[in-house]
Amino acid sequence: MGNDKFFTAIFWVLGNEIFLFKELVEPDYRGISDYPFMHADKWQEVIRGQPALKDKKYCDVPRGRMTYSKSDGIYHIAISSQLIKDKKLFEELLKKMGMTADKVTVSENPFY
Repeated sequence: MGNDKFFTAIFWVLGNEIFLFKELVEPDYRGISDYPFMHADKWQEVIRGQPALKDKKYCDVPRGRMTYSKSDGIYHIAISSQLIKDKKLFEELLKKMGMTADKVTVSENPFY
């Protein structure tokens, strides 16, 4: 596998605010780099200092995940149906991730 590491991320979007956690991750045996934590693992960090979120669960806020496929050489973003339609917000998400649209594929994920 070598020392190749690729950016991975999980995120939530509340209104116009993006809560993003990203990390460089080496591909696994399948050639996939995936953020090493689940959304549930990071939720407490998101709600800290966010009174509007104190009574919400991690799955109540639109969210998504970015992985990297070494075999395809492309990043993949799985995102909630609520977010996939908002082009301006999606552009802001890509900017925050340090990505450009030509480097990613996007799919709607019913779990997000």
